[in-house]
Amino acid sequence: IIDGKTVLFIDVYKVIEMYDPNWFIVKKEEEIGPKRVLLVEDSPFFRNMIRNYPESCGYELEVAENGKEALNILASNPSFDVIVSDIEMPEMYGFELLKTLKSDPNYKNIPVVIVTSLAGEDIKRKVFELGADGYEVKLHRDSLLRIIDELVARAGS
Repeated sequence: IIDGKTVLFIDVYKVIEMYDPNWFIVKKEEEIGPKRVLLVEDSPFFRNMIRNYPESCGYELEVAENGKEALNILASNPSFDVIVSDIEMPEMYGFELLKTLKSDPNYKNIPVVIVTSLAGEDIKRKVFELGADGYEVKLHRDSLLRIIDELVARAGS
């Protein structure tokens, strides 16, 4: 109530997001500059598919084909806003990468989203127990973008 009158407040961003979920991501990129995503995925098919999700919304993307390569990239440039990683990979399994990232003071604050074809509550529970900040099945584009955007926004505030 303002000045004795009832006033309705509407979350304009939520209304816009209902009709165009990517508007907020693109608008934010215009306001504060592009954010960086490190994608860790060994499958060329899924790597190309998943990389298009954030790139189409203005995120800058760097790609690693496995956990060891991701750690090498991070060692030379740790300024990523979010890491999106598969679980099943050669060289270094995604769970091992996640444990390494969350136990290293240089990387533990970078949000990690696990994206996998392994769906199920047991996998999801393990992912979060190991410290992941998000989990999504590979083919769910809009959900993955929403998770990335929320984690980047949370880290930036």
